[in-house]
Amino acid sequence: MYPIDLTVPESEHAMALQLGARWNEKYAVWYVPRTFNAEPLSRWLTARQHVNVRARTLWLGRVYAPCPICETSIPLHGLVVPAGHSALFAADDPAEDFWQVVEEPAQLYDVAYVSAALQAVLRVHAPTFRLGYSELLEGFGWMNYCRHCRERIEDQGCALDFGSPLNPLDEHMAAKITLKELRVELEATCGSQSCGVQFFDQMPRSCA
Repeated sequence: MYPIDLTVPESEHAMALQLGARWNEKYAVWYVPRTFNAEPLSRWLTARQHVNVRARTLWLGRVYAPCPICETSIPLHGLVVPAGHSALFAADDPAEDFWQVVEEPAQLYDVAYVSAALQAVLRVHAPTFRLGYSELLEGFGWMNYCRHCRERIEDQGCALDFGSPLNPLDEHMAAKITLKELRVELEATCGSQSCGVQFFDQMPRSCA
């Protein structure tokens, strides 16, 4: 089991338990099984209190690549925001944090929270991209799951590293990544975002 970064009001404890959260009396923590879909618990994630990216629309990136565990070809997804999105820049003093418009597209990494409207869209267009516990981050994050072996595939293995399936080395790799426009407003909490998107213009487009 793993501890969960949740803020659950006492009046909603029963609801959290019903949706899959578990309470460990000894350590006074909530936990979920490793492969559990944590999306129903997102209302209690403290990450939603720290939104740092906003956009009026976004793209869902998709590429087919071998699962690093079972080596079966599976879809891998990532979130890309367009030029003109807003990002919160953190100062040493939180009172001096400021929002700024970013004039280039960016891929979001280690996404801990997305707004409810986007969650609903992702359930339809990317059912294997969902909220789960990240051992690397020691917290929740949106990540890919293999539809065959059901193992988690974190951003470190498919998006963060240059040359990984969602972070192309060249135009040939970029041409395999389809960007599907999702016409829904985005509010998200992410650990980091790219400065531009490599070979962005070579990625085919489609509409949801």
